[in-house]
Amino acid sequence: MAASSSSRIEKRTNGGLTWSYVPITINPKELLSSFRTHLCPLLRWGQEEELSTKEFTDGITNTLIGVYRRDRGKDDMVLIRFNGQDTEIMIDRVREITTMLLLSDLRLSTKLHCQFDNGIAYGYVPGRPVTIDEMSDPAMCRRIAKTLARFHKVQVPESLSNGKSRLLNEFFTWFDKIPDTYSKDEDNEKYLRSFGGSTDPLKREVEELTIELEKLSSPLVLCHNDLLCGNIIYNEEEDNVSFIDFEYAGLNPRAYDIADHFCEFVGIDIKDIDYTKYPGEELQKKWLRMYLTELKGTSDISDTDLHQLYREVNKYALAAHLMWTIWGLIQASIATIDFDYLTYSSVRYNEYLAKKEHFLSL
Repeated sequence: MAASSSSRIEKRTNGGLTWSYVPITINPKELLSSFRTHLCPLLRWGQEEELSTKEFTDGITNTLIGVYRRDRGKDDMVLIRFNGQDTEIMIDRVREITTMLLLSDLRLSTKLHCQFDNGIAYGYVPGRPVTIDEMSDPAMCRRIAKTLARFHKVQVPESLSNGKSRLLNEFFTWFDKIPDTYSKDEDNEKYLRSFGGSTDPLKREVEELTIELEKLSSPLVLCHNDLLCGNIIYNEEEDNVSFIDFEYAGLNPRAYDIADHFCEFVGIDIKDIDYTKYPGEELQKKWLRMYLTELKGTSDISDTDLHQLYREVNKYALAAHLMWTIWGLIQASIATIDFDYLTYSSVRYNEYLAKKEHFLSL
């Protein structure tokens, strides 16, 4: 359904935070027309502005297109994100928006301009995504560790939390959404080859790992939960990093957020994933010391505290592998983006099995 000629704007509220909602469904193929009619007035841009677009193609969940005024350049761009097909079965869009508003007030996120039926419009973060090789660079590690520590110090309102870990809840709510079969024979063959055509063994792993994780005492904090290189933007002029894309953000053990980030050191493009790039103990402890120094406001970090966090992070790395295994199994049944989700799930699950004994023994 294309956008209508109406440009009425509604206000929506959650947890004391308010945002603009435009009740339209925007067709990406008619973006500029819809943008002029509905978003230019909201942004106070003239409807006769000369507009250009830039499509971002790195995402594997949503479609992202930037719109900018030709006389202002791309740093003035507004990003239009079209939600991936049926992703609401895994992603709470109200929680995502509430998180963005909270973080924006703290200068930890860009401005949210509005929500529409099938996506959101928000501000562009100047800079570039960090590269896989930069993830292990000492200077970049320092920037990311310090920024994540500030992120983890954010006070979480009740509207974003019931006091329970998002991870442990979604292990099982996501699990129930894995399909029994796939529409393509090729996908069913991959599922049979990688998982035996059944998720029963995977579910047992989830249940057993959950018992192990509940023995840990990692504090529950506001986590990003998806800190791959494409969601970390480096601004060379200001020499800092910003995080973007808060779809999966929520309350989780802080060790999970760090572990998930470490797992992303290996890459996400299936042909290039290299688990030899997973950070070893020396690099992890250097990273974790910088993180704890920023978190606690002191460089007096004991070796005991450092090693305890190291142990927790690597145990939660197993949880990250299982979470993205489940995610891929679901995405394979609903996504329209060209990405081999089933093979990705298989890669993550195999790495979980390969590291399980060692990480749990730490």
